[in-house]
Amino acid sequence: MTLKTAAAAMVIMGLLVGSSSAVVLDTFGDKDGFGIGVPFVDGLNYTDYGDYWDDNRAGDPPITDYWEVHGQVSWMHTYCYNPCLCASAELTLFIAGIANQESWTMSVQFNGQNVFTSPTWLDQNDVTHILNIAIPTNLLTGSDTVVLTPNGTGDGWIFDFAELTCEPIPEPGTCLLLGSGLIGLIGIAKRK
Repeated sequence: MTLKTAAAAMVIMGLLVGSSSAVVLDTFGDKDGFGIGVPFVDGLNYTDYGDYWDDNRAGDPPITDYWEVHGQVSWMHTYCYNPCLCASAELTLFIAGIANQESWTMSVQFNGQNVFTSPTWLDQNDVTHILNIAIPTNLLTGSDTVVLTPNGTGDGWIFDFAELTCEPIPEPGTCLLLGSGLIGLIGIAKRK
């Protein structure tokens, strides 16, 4: 097998293995842009899309799309979980209004373990924040409690949704297909 063939095989293998996409395990909230259609973009001034929220929107979970003054919120992610199928996990949060007037920090616990502590956010004028938090797979249970604790003196914040995703481990069939393709490439290289 030549060096060129080996390099081509490695590139193909990287493309095939890297092409898997994350599987959504559970979504809490409804991804409606805080009830007024704010795009899912980090750093937007959400007041450009509407006024402050004084109550949550019909059909939303009680803590989403609702302007909170201060305080801790918690929710559950419930799903059917097989630990053999998850290579990595991530929790995505879409929030806004943190540090509207003063400085804030935020921490996130997943099943009792701290998984995120924010830097200090300073007076960012009602901007959106997308938080992508790596979750150790050994913490996944299928019935997970998330606790979000803001700490600050600003005038409030709002929470749109939380989504828990899992990057799947490649199936044995995929590995078999990839291996047979590499063997074929080696065979072609030897014929030349």
